Amino acid sequence: MTKTEAQALAERLLSCATADHTEIGIGHSSETAARFANNAIIQSVHNVDRGIAVTSAFGQQVGTATTNDLSDGSLRAVVARAEAVAKAAAPNTEYVPPPGPQEYIDTDIYDEATASFAHEERAAAIAAAIQPVAGAGLRAAGSYTTYVHESARANSAGLFGHTRKTQACFVQTVVAENSTGWAETNGPSVASLDVPAAAARALRKALTASDPVEIQPGAYTVIFEPAALAGLTSIAGWTMDAKAAHEGRSCWAGKEGTQVGVEALDLRTVPDNPVLPTAPWIQQGLAAREIAWVKDGVLQTLAYDRFWAAECGHEVTGGPGNLVMKGTDASVDDLIADVDRGLLVTRFWYIRFVDPMRLLITGMTRDGLFMVENGEIARGVKNMRFNDSPLRVIKSIRGLAKPEPTTLHGPQVVPPVLVDGFHFTSTTSF
Repeated sequence: MTKTEAQALAERLLSCATADHTEIGIGHSSETAARFANNAIIQSVHNVDRGIAVTSAFGQQVGTATTNDLSDGSLRAVVARAEAVAKAAAPNTEYVPPPGPQEYIDTDIYDEATASFAHEERAAAIAAAIQPVAGAGLRAAGSYTTYVHESARANSAGLFGHTRKTQACFVQTVVAENSTGWAETNGPSVASLDVPAAAARALRKALTASDPVEIQPGAYTVIFEPAALAGLTSIAGWTMDAKAAHEGRSCWAGKEGTQVGVEALDLRTVPDNPVLPTAPWIQQGLAAREIAWVKDGVLQTLAYDRFWAAECGHEVTGGPGNLVMKGTDASVDDLIADVDRGLLVTRFWYIRFVDPMRLLITGMTRDGLFMVENGEIARGVKNMRFNDSPLRVIKSIRGLAKPEPTTLHGPQVVPPVLVDGFHFTSTTSF
């Protein structure tokens, strides 16, 4: 869907509207993937979808309806449904009328070679990734996925915006007799991926982690690889709602303007990040901008929606569209070299809240947990469960390496980090 087509579609929808305010969201997506397991491609998928969301408001009565049928009759019907829902709804006391025309930053990263990436090329890349795994007598599983996202926003106040981007992602898990290894590579195009390097990393992890030992729970010096750190920073980002904090319902209460992390900590949303960009707009189509959530370790702002920003006289920030954390030119090997005894964590899974008011969470390591001794990886370790808080972790960072993109916990560009005193509470049986 081109910008011209999206604008014409929005105008057709708006021409049917009778509400005080009408907002239109248009999305078009294409996802193409090859999934593999047991050293063979098991599924090829090409999914194309297009959807429309219409939000209508009569005063503070608000209703939304959706469709993916673009016929004239369906367009009239979806507007009528949204207006009927609005008229039947109780007033939304936090509703804010939509903004007028906006000047959007350019976040488009579109690569035609990625959009038209052939199944044969995808299969060849997977075959090359699988070959050394099969040669080692192990099993590989994973996926190679390419995406095209196009979206538009419009409203009855004259706003219109359109954006499109491509994205590519390869992930591989290598399964050995009593160990696994995992790696990913992400970017805006297939050319930006390093599939051979990711595949080799997953294989190396599985081999190095073989015959893992069990260690005692406790507080350890830990090196988090980017996917592991992203599991923690995503929780921090999701909970930064300003209204909840001001009403005393979150761990962020009273923390704005205070030191929440080490001075090296810089965490922000960058809509036009060249690796993992976000949409050029936030809530109700308001123009997005770069937001520094934490700078020099100080919490600069929480996430303000339009209603709460107006109540507080604060600038609207929206929520974190992506999370970008500054690092250094160091490598993860440099961090490992700085550890006398500790653990290297590849990633986490099953992360859950234990105490939201302290941002205490729990989860388990997966696909590569390693003992580090005297600056080197010594052996694989059986997976462990942790109980800790991202708020404590960001105050305990001792080293940062070069940021890398990861999409395992939402779009983030974060570095490997070295942290002291991370709390593991129990072991697992594998």
